[in-house]
Amino acid sequence: MLLAFQKIFIGFTVVLLIVVIAVPVYHILNHTPGQNLSVQMYVSMFPELASNNPEAMVDSFIVLPDGSLTLLEAKDVTVRGYLINNIARIIYLGGRDDAKLNSLDIQLRNSGELVLQQLLPKPTVNQQFTFTNVGGDNGPDQIIVIGNFKDNSQQILLTASL
Repeated sequence: MLLAFQKIFIGFTVVLLIVVIAVPVYHILNHTPGQNLSVQMYVSMFPELASNNPEAMVDSFIVLPDGSLTLLEAKDVTVRGYLINNIARIIYLGGRDDAKLNSLDIQLRNSGELVLQQLLPKPTVNQQFTFTNVGGDNGPDQIIVIGNFKDNSQQILLTASL
């Protein structure tokens, strides 16, 4: 009786392993390549880390009078944004350190050149900022949002590129 139970259990385990491996392989092989619109929106709304300076997104920083940076623990506030043609929309979502935020510095750039810069007072949670007709025919190609905090530190909250 015990031997029959072991054979059934081993058979069940083998079938389960085949299913666990076969189903994902099937989906991977039958998935069409390329991004769909929802993936593109997701990618454009979440911050990108600069490959040459990932610390800028991880920590907040204070610029000292001599121009050097002192890194501090990252603040927990969230900003999302997206670009469509020559319209940019930024949404402040708040966070655990909402009370520590003083203002937002929003910069729109086109090919690296500053198109628009606005320093906005502390937003309320879910407040949206829309900028239209920025950057000419092609619109801006990058949004940078910097949070200015009560301890005089700054943190890059968002970089979104088109």
